[in-house]
Amino acid sequence: AVAPLTREDRGEGSHAPSERLRGFDAVLLRDTETFALSLSADCPLVLIADPVRRRGGVAHAGWRGTAAGVVETLLDSLQTDGTDLADCYAAISPGIGGERFQVGSEVFEAMNGRPGAAEAQDGDRLDLRAIHRATLIDAGLAADRVTTSPICSFEDPRFFSHRRDDGQTGRNGALIGWRGAAGSPGL
Repeated sequence: AVAPLTREDRGEGSHAPSERLRGFDAVLLRDTETFALSLSADCPLVLIADPVRRRGGVAHAGWRGTAAGVVETLLDSLQTDGTDLADCYAAISPGIGGERFQVGSEVFEAMNGRPGAAEAQDGDRLDLRAIHRATLIDAGLAADRVTTSPICSFEDPRFFSHRRDDGQTGRNGALIGWRGAAGSPGL
């Protein structure tokens, strides 16, 4: 599910986890001067920015969200709001890399038919970021407008990793939003 955020939501969840946003795997930013911070400890975060309409969003895209189509749902929400995906830029955050993300057959079955899923599989390992990149390009974003971090949260000690640290860890974050009024520069 995608939660639309407006100026009235500013500060939501800043002092304690938000009850209103609980259960949402993605947020859609509709107003300037509104920012969203998404947290993760291995799951990739997918950020999408529309510089023409000054809209954007972020999806927490672990394997369950990926299987459920969270990135596609965020893209659909942006398009419903008038975004032309050809105008967008996307960034895929650091997350657990395919060489470290060992999964079972149920995960591969859940990914069956997703863009890039066959190429993202290497034995019993899965590269979610490759699936996200393929999904974004398949939806209409230009390949040169999709940036994928090469950093593996499991391997790089600067990042928190749920798997590496047996669930006893902090969270990494990605922030997205527009500064200034419409027509002014700045993401």
